Amino acid sequence: MDAIKKKMQMLKLDKENALDRAEQAEADKKAAEERSKQLEDDIVQLEKQLRVTEDSRDQVLEELHKSEDSLLSAEENAAKIRPRAAWLLQSNPVLSKYISGLNYRTW
Repeated sequence: MDAIKKKMQMLKLDKENALDRAEQAEADKKAAEERSKQLEDDIVQLEKQLRVTEDSRDQVLEELHKSEDSLLSAEENAAKIRPRAAWLLQSNPVLSKYISGLNYRTW
């Protein structure tokens, strides 16, 4: 009879331990699900930031291309005008003297 009582107590203790482990496992599962949800929310936020950053980058690149085109056009225009400007300076000493006296940094 004592052996049966001991066995029953052991089984009861095993049951309580199993229930405790099940409760802990359920709590761990809930914490993992909450962490997973938080990480998914973080991913959504980071994807939004990435889209905004990519849009900004695209705008900056577009402005860069426009600036490069403007610079190229200005260089082409300057190359076209240089021979005429040189001719004007050579043919007009007054203009040449006036321009040589200018401070180009003020332009």
